[in-house]
Amino acid sequence: MPDTIVQSASLRAWLESRPREWAQTLALRMALRVLPIVGDEDNSRLHLAAFRALVISWVACRRRVYDFAQTSTTLRAASVEVAPGRAGDAAAAASDAARCAAGFEVTLSASAATEHAVNAVPAIDLWEALNADIATLERSREAGALLCLPLWEASAPNQIVDSWARLTSAMLARDPNAWVWRIWYDRRLIGSDSGFIINPTEDEIIGLQLAIQEDEFWNRDSSEVNADIAHWIKEAASRSFNLEPQNPLATIFLINSEGKIDIDTSAGNVDLNRDEEAREIHGEVLASVSYAIDQCGGNAATATRHALERYGDSLGYSIEDMRPSQIIQRGEVLRQELSARIKNDLDSDLPPIPYTALLALRAVVSAHNQLVALDLSLSRRDEAMAGPDSRRVLISPQEALEIASSIDEMGILTPAAREAIADAASLAPNVPDHHNRRSRQLTDILVNLERVIVNALNSYAPEALGASAIGAIIGIIVTNPVLIGVSAGISTILIVAQLWSSWKNTARSKSRLSAMLDDDARR
Repeated sequence: MPDTIVQSASLRAWLESRPREWAQTLALRMALRVLPIVGDEDNSRLHLAAFRALVISWVACRRRVYDFAQTSTTLRAASVEVAPGRAGDAAAAASDAARCAAGFEVTLSASAATEHAVNAVPAIDLWEALNADIATLERSREAGALLCLPLWEASAPNQIVDSWARLTSAMLARDPNAWVWRIWYDRRLIGSDSGFIINPTEDEIIGLQLAIQEDEFWNRDSSEVNADIAHWIKEAASRSFNLEPQNPLATIFLINSEGKIDIDTSAGNVDLNRDEEAREIHGEVLASVSYAIDQCGGNAATATRHALERYGDSLGYSIEDMRPSQIIQRGEVLRQELSARIKNDLDSDLPPIPYTALLALRAVVSAHNQLVALDLSLSRRDEAMAGPDSRRVLISPQEALEIASSIDEMGILTPAAREAIADAASLAPNVPDHHNRRSRQLTDILVNLERVIVNALNSYAPEALGASAIGAIIGIIVTNPVLIGVSAGISTILIVAQLWSSWKNTARSKSRLSAMLDDDARR
């Protein structure tokens, strides 16, 4: 780690002995941090030119392919017109970042981008942000890892938030299709590896399409440019609803006979161990639960008794009745309660329970742990190890509850489904953590929720997935700040839920849905 860098000359000296992609990524991130400041100048051409320069830079840095970045198109894009004041500095930072991405005097361009960015927001210590990026590069030795991090270590400074709100408000008032840039920059703020809320293949195609456009495309009125980009995204979105299966290690959802989202209580049961030892352990757990419930008399133990009853319900009277996804989640609730009581957690609002009830609860948790450990399928659910997509943005408990509440208000979520989401949210840490299995499990549940709706739409209402419908509903993303910061998969939940709710409640759909669900049941 070098000494703290606080001036352009020392930055240039440090960059001289580093890979050029380090300089290109640093320049891009510095320019992105101050992009909202271009809104200080009421000039739509300046705004569009800055977005163009940064899109080119971002695509070049993300792909690590510079063939198109060496063309005259990129260098012309870097020539953002001069503007006065801080807006001019922000635009110049974007211009320098594009020149850097094009391989044009990389070290000098990166240094210039940084200096212009610092001048654009003198009240914000951007050198601190730069040094944090440098520390990340020194640790990871990989520019791509830095590119996928949020622009700000904590939250964005108030000046940036306010400037971005003013800029987006002005752009949308001038042209409703400016939502394309709001989505694109919101995803830069959170460190997303995608440009828009579509699948990765489609997203990469659109990114390259934007990067290689000549002046003839960009020199039109901004409303014409935005209209074309919006059309590309809507068309891509209509192709982006891939019929991916639900994650078998998380809660599995289904569409019930009323067209509502419900829990598939039988999911995973076929994979359970059914040998003599498994049945013996199941019986021991069942007996321990029954005994613990009896020990939880009185008002103080009401909540504990309810948690035990819910666990017993998911356990069933035999292995054939067991509900794997529910038993893991409800068993975790008991584990957390036991842990809090044993630690005598002063922050806990749990009322005291009789000592015999506490011993009985301990016995249930011990039996549950044994049941899970000796069954491979239950153990896999319990661990829910992170897969190749573990770097995705995770959903927070608050966001999960807000999404569940919104879908519940649409009238398409059963109490059991909402309860499953609430349980998972109560177990996950408030700040999402990729190393925490409960954080990952909560996001997996929300992804499964989206997938069951998408599959239902494809099966029962394919016409609702047309580009026109996607275009009409995509405004939800623009007008719902709660979605900002959520991954591409999660961000589509409210969109597809609204599509399903709207279609399900039409008179024509009710008869068709009933008939199709009956056919599915017979099969």
